[in-house]
Amino acid sequence: MGSSSLRRTRIPGNGQRFQKLSDLSTNVFSLSDVDERTVSGLCDEYPFDGQSAYSGVIEYSEDAMWGGGRDIELEFEFRDQSNLFILDTEVDLPSVESVIQKLNTLSSDDVKIYRSLTVHRERLWDFLNNADKIIELTLIGDQGTEISFEELGSEPRDTGLEIEQYPIEAATVVFSYEGEQILTRYTDGTLSVHSDVSKATEYLVQLFERDVIAESD
Repeated sequence: MGSSSLRRTRIPGNGQRFQKLSDLSTNVFSLSDVDERTVSGLCDEYPFDGQSAYSGVIEYSEDAMWGGGRDIELEFEFRDQSNLFILDTEVDLPSVESVIQKLNTLSSDDVKIYRSLTVHRERLWDFLNNADKIIELTLIGDQGTEISFEELGSEPRDTGLEIEQYPIEAATVVFSYEGEQILTRYTDGTLSVHSDVSKATEYLVQLFERDVIAESD
């Protein structure tokens, strides 16, 4: 199943500046095939309809601890209004983190891909409460302790502000679009979307942009 990891960015000059990141290519890290498209809304009241999205391919040689290593190829996309950076990958999370770190290292100081999405608690609750099913949920309690989904006793959409006053540490939920189930995970300040249908992934990204990103800017 394909996986898309969403991050926020600071890239002055929007997509035109991002296209120039292809000049950062080295013998172990390269960006290529950067293309531009216009995003069309799939969800109701989509606030970024018509924004430009710049996509391409990252090729990256990852060293292994005990030798050998592996070559990784990732598709990426940058959206110039919501400022989301999206990596499409089937590799494990440490590899995603290493690619983002490499991009930040090679880029100029005013270009940054953030590790955390840094979202407002209320907006994140709005987004997750629109899911069709909540599989796992972990909150941060008053004393900084974790509260698991099982300890809550019922789904948060049925419990109101008593539950929603707590920050979300991690959540695994399922959305649906035209019969396709979209597994979505929020953990450690990042969001990942899992679906083999690109249109379903696009729909979920747009929901996140609408319910979380647009409201928190």
